[in-house]
Amino acid sequence: MELQNGEVIGERFKVLEYLGGGTFGEVYRAEDLNLQTEIALKILRAPARAVAADRQGFLEEARRQATLRDRQHVVPIYDAGEVPHQRGPLPFIAMRYLPGGSLADRLAARYWLGVEGACRIGAEIASALAAAAAKHIVHRDVKPLNILLDEDGHAWLADFGLAKAMANSASVNSRSAGTAAYMAPEQFKVGVPITARADVYALACTLFEMIAGERPFGGDPAQVMFGHVHLPAPRLASEAPSTPPELDVLVDRMLGKDPEGRPSAAEVRDALQRISARSPAAGTIQTNPVDGAEMVYVPAGPFRMGGSRQKDNPRRTVDLDAFWIYKTPVTVARYRKFCEVTGRQMPPAPGWGWNDDHPMAGVNWHDATAYGDWAGTALPTEAQWEKAARGTKGWTYPWGNDWDPEKLQCSKATMMDAGGTAPVGSHPAGASPYGCLDMAGNVFQWCADWYDENYMKNAPATNPTGPASGEGRVMRGCCWFLNEKINFRCANRFPINPDPPSAQSGAMYFFGFRCVVRAVG
Repeated sequence: MELQNGEVIGERFKVLEYLGGGTFGEVYRAEDLNLQTEIALKILRAPARAVAADRQGFLEEARRQATLRDRQHVVPIYDAGEVPHQRGPLPFIAMRYLPGGSLADRLAARYWLGVEGACRIGAEIASALAAAAAKHIVHRDVKPLNILLDEDGHAWLADFGLAKAMANSASVNSRSAGTAAYMAPEQFKVGVPITARADVYALACTLFEMIAGERPFGGDPAQVMFGHVHLPAPRLASEAPSTPPELDVLVDRMLGKDPEGRPSAAEVRDALQRISARSPAAGTIQTNPVDGAEMVYVPAGPFRMGGSRQKDNPRRTVDLDAFWIYKTPVTVARYRKFCEVTGRQMPPAPGWGWNDDHPMAGVNWHDATAYGDWAGTALPTEAQWEKAARGTKGWTYPWGNDWDPEKLQCSKATMMDAGGTAPVGSHPAGASPYGCLDMAGNVFQWCADWYDENYMKNAPATNPTGPASGEGRVMRGCCWFLNEKINFRCANRFPINPDPPSAQSGAMYFFGFRCVVRAVG
């Protein structure tokens, strides 16, 4: 059955939106009219045909989850029972509504988490599993779809529908239950004891997917099962080279075929907390698994922003959260891959042709934003772009305060005498303090913000994101065809219409971009 938006059930719950469902239940965003608060309402699917065992099992799920209600990172249960409905008594579970959606949604959208974000989410779910294990409960279906995120991105474990109580710390598997891509080897075997270490294995599969962008074992269901049961697990570091050695070893232990050789959920929680607490050093490099781009780490903290020209932002101190930014502008090869996957068209080639290692040029703001959506990234704010370009010393240019045209791709004697773009990273001496390349020269670079000449005068001192509207989108950096040093300053900024067709000169050959990801930790 599917409830209708606006429908009131038992004079208690008002249905607001269908969120999703599975074999046994459907979940809705609803209002609890008694508590006057928004909740997630789970109901038993087809209650009129449900036998007593189905109803009992449904409510047992609520009781198991409710025993962990005082534990962080287990979705809290507010109430459970039955309410009258025209189709018969309707079993329900009322729980906290988490507006961030599921981890599965994030992964499907190619949302880049990085090692930091994956370790934090993993530690939070391991905390929930440790609490469940202490109550002798095995979840048996840990997977991204059952990991929900709150408004701040923190993770909560949901759906204890397949959970079982362990007698003497183990329950015997009477049938294969779970989701094959995340099931421990013993879950495929009837008559084999299932312990809390099966949940640790499933969490390892989830960690692997968050960091490497794929699961440890792929293929059709038979191949997946064979891999879990018989094949050695791939090393995470072989699929994601930026994986810290300690994390690589931990995930390998979690994926062990022998349950007794796996760490406990509490051990996993503590290890992941240690790893995620270590902030990377400035300039640390990670690779985005979606497009293969290198990203450099820019630590949290203040920097001096702005310049002295009228259109520059005023000189002031701005404080930013940590973030990762692409080391170079997005290349032609990466943009072409994006077009092949999504069906978007490449713009017409410039006179020098499309060279794979050159920066992509000739894209408008919407092209760049669409690429970011595909790669699980975003365009930087202009504050992020400027900090990555000049660091905390307030340098005029990425490399210092003295102009040097040999440190960037620009024209020298006259405008346009450079002839076109150059391969990204061709001028390593022009690197920014964090190791970013081509922050001056080669191509202009789109930012996320709307342009307002006066915005920064009264903008928030922490993480400014630009005005709600403006005369155009902010463009930063400079381009190969200019030669006057004033245009290549880190503070240089100007507005550009975000909508010019890529095939027209307004976007041809000059406008590129790089992407950014907020560091989660």
